[in-house]
Amino acid sequence: MSFPDAVRNGWSSFKEDFFLGGMAGKRRFLRRLTTYLGDMQSALHQRWTPDEGNQPPAAYRRDLLWQLTTADRETPGAMPVRLSPVKTVALLTNQVLDWSTLQPTYGGGERVCLTLASLLREQGIAVTIYQGAQQPFRSVCDGFDVVGLASRQRYSEFDHGISEAFYERSHGYDAVIYNLPELASAQRMRSDAILLCHGVWFDHRNYQNLSIRSEEWFRHLYRAFAHPGLVVSVDTNSINVVRALWPELAAKMVFLPNFADCQRFYPDPSRVEKRSPQELTILFPRRSHINRGSRILGDILLRIPYPCRFQWIGEGDGPDNQIIARLCEKDSRLQFLKASFDEMPAYYRAADICVIPTIACEGTSLSCIEGMASGCAMVSTHIGGLSDIIQSGINGLLASPTAESIAGAVNHLIEHHEERTRLQLAARQSALHFDVSRWRERWLAILSHHGWIASCPSEPSLFWL
Repeated sequence: MSFPDAVRNGWSSFKEDFFLGGMAGKRRFLRRLTTYLGDMQSALHQRWTPDEGNQPPAAYRRDLLWQLTTADRETPGAMPVRLSPVKTVALLTNQVLDWSTLQPTYGGGERVCLTLASLLREQGIAVTIYQGAQQPFRSVCDGFDVVGLASRQRYSEFDHGISEAFYERSHGYDAVIYNLPELASAQRMRSDAILLCHGVWFDHRNYQNLSIRSEEWFRHLYRAFAHPGLVVSVDTNSINVVRALWPELAAKMVFLPNFADCQRFYPDPSRVEKRSPQELTILFPRRSHINRGSRILGDILLRIPYPCRFQWIGEGDGPDNQIIARLCEKDSRLQFLKASFDEMPAYYRAADICVIPTIACEGTSLSCIEGMASGCAMVSTHIGGLSDIIQSGINGLLASPTAESIAGAVNHLIEHHEERTRLQLAARQSALHFDVSRWRERWLAILSHHGWIASCPSEPSLFWL
């Protein structure tokens, strides 16, 4: 940062916070003062010692991560316990209705959002869903009022403009929930907010327009996890990453993995019969997207020499749809399909092996759990929260996020019927631990513990497990 920029930032906060912000603003300015002094120290050092490659002083480098977030640093408080039950909730998410068409979208994050909203509604809580939008709108999805907030201010993937607008709207509700950290980085948030974290999303460099790991990006990341009273994470990887960066923030993070309805997703008993390779179906239940592995699918297929049937089910980004469509033209074994949520159980039951070839940005994949519940032999990469679901050699196989490793695991299951059958049976048994009924019980325990609902019959400590 240049010296004029450092002075300008400090002066701006002095005027806006110290003079106009009341006592809260004065406290905020004093917390930020350390950062401004550090910025000016670094800027002066760069100006006075150009021969050192503009490197900041050793003391500044040593505490860089602390310096990057100290402007907004507060000691994270415990989630306050309500004295009366919640009657109204505002829930902020990316989308349950498409930003352009306003048609329902049912990806993993949207399904979790609507399932949680339905659980709250069953407890007598009225839920209003707020989401991003190109233009403001009001509509309905699954019986919930949906309010679109126009996206106006972003930094990298953080939409702090929507986050700030949601904060202004949240005062009239008993409680608030944020469904993504990327929507929770504004300067202001209620202390009783619950944040859902769907996995680490910054473990890649697949987009040119993101500023991941810049100084300003770290400040947004810190605010997203520092401000909520409670963070419910679908995977342990997210918790461990936050703990490695800011140990004090991980103390308010709770692990609650995603789910499958094991009555809807169940195995075909005939699948344990020995089959030849040409009788096997290998399913990729993935949205076509670079992080979901669509761009390594061709290399995976090249390394599998057997005449199996391959199905990629799920449309996504335009360029990746074209990639898979072209692969179908080159490899007659591959089908590119789209299916509704109601149609998916039949595809899982017809499959022998289910592959989750994720290369980045994954929590506890609903597709992975649904494949397990359906009795598929699972092959999954060890990205994000997938290793919270799959124990390699016990209920599936974990592979590196490369075509060679994934294809090797698939070939092993094709060639070894007994191993494939063993893992199919083990997958179903493991999936029962992720049944939606258990997910519901743990959420009710969380809400009861913090006073959102009356006491529930669930074990009080269930949500810590």
